Amino acid sequence: MWRLIGITLPEHDNVQAEKERIISLLDSGYITYFHVRKPGFSYERMRQWLSLFGEEYRARMSLHDHHELAKTMNVGGIHLNERNKFPPLDANGLRLSCSCHSIHQIEEEKKGMDYLFLSPVFDSISKKGYRAGFTKEELMEASRKGIIDGKVVALSGVSEDRFEELKAVGFTSAALLGSLWN
Repeated sequence: MWRLIGITLPEHDNVQAEKERIISLLDSGYITYFHVRKPGFSYERMRQWLSLFGEEYRARMSLHDHHELAKTMNVGGIHLNERNKFPPLDANGLRLSCSCHSIHQIEEEKKGMDYLFLSPVFDSISKKGYRAGFTKEELMEASRKGIIDGKVVALSGVSEDRFEELKAVGFTSAALLGSLWN
């Protein structure tokens, strides 16, 4: 089964439009989970932003920052990254994901994660000059070795016209950022 994960923009000019877009994508079933990546948000601003969404939507979100809000705001998951490398002690019951930028890192981090982002798979849509970090052959080899499996999510430069290419390499999931918001 093909799964898509959405990622918020770090900043959005129109909070109401952002909220409506996220709800629409989740309600339609097009997006399974939404990752809330807003590194500039304070704890309070993140709490206020999350409060715009009903609990049924927050359950399908994962926080990249302010992980402690996951329990108090009934958010479904947390995402580990360079800013937040370790899960909080009370992470039981939460979806756990992380960002990886090499095949080796996928192998190291896979245990204990529900899924892992691998990037940059293609040249980025949202970050100009951020180039693909892997050749198709490297991705195929990782898939043949069982490294790219149902836990590994393709990220960077992903748009609908690349889905079949990703599936052919062995991905079962992709994360969308630039193609959702551009």
